[in-house]
Amino acid sequence: MWLLGYEFPNTLILVTKSKISVIASQKKANILEPLKTTPGGVPIEIFIHSKDAAKNQRIFEQTIGIIKNSGSRVGVIATDTTSGKLVDEWVAAFAPSKALFKEIDVSSAISKLLSVKEDSEIGYEETAARLCSAAMHSYFVDEMAGIFDEEKSITNDKMAERIAAVLANDKLSTKIFGNVKMFDMVEWS
Repeated sequence: MWLLGYEFPNTLILVTKSKISVIASQKKANILEPLKTTPGGVPIEIFIHSKDAAKNQRIFEQTIGIIKNSGSRVGVIATDTTSGKLVDEWVAAFAPSKALFKEIDVSSAISKLLSVKEDSEIGYEETAARLCSAAMHSYFVDEMAGIFDEEKSITNDKMAERIAAVLANDKLSTKIFGNVKMFDMVEWS
């Protein structure tokens, strides 16, 4: 989302010194296609992941070849736990070659890259902080105090469901967050 302004689940993006290679569905490839013609841009190679297992295997082998030609070190986000058809196929295809590479955790570097914010992004983060603070003060603190006072226990999932119910209630949300600009643009997680 941050990089391209669109969410790309089930997409493999390989960044090397010489180019960016992407394995994605036809729909996502169509969205990325204009990037290939950016003047002075980084060369982008797009592979279409389909239901054809043999074709996908050839794409994975080609991608592994790109990695081999780029060196023996591969940057990974060590704590990333992704799942899905493409991921499962990629893991299976890459497993026999994995021993040839030294995996380097690039989580910290990616985090630093994403930490640089433009003024508009800082504004969004300030709005998110105000929303979280309002939710904490207007609902969560009192709710948890009641649970503690009554010596009840509650799971994190159950508490999250209660908070989600409050956020989904238009009347309560308007009361709690009514003074927040662009409230209708908020997406809760």
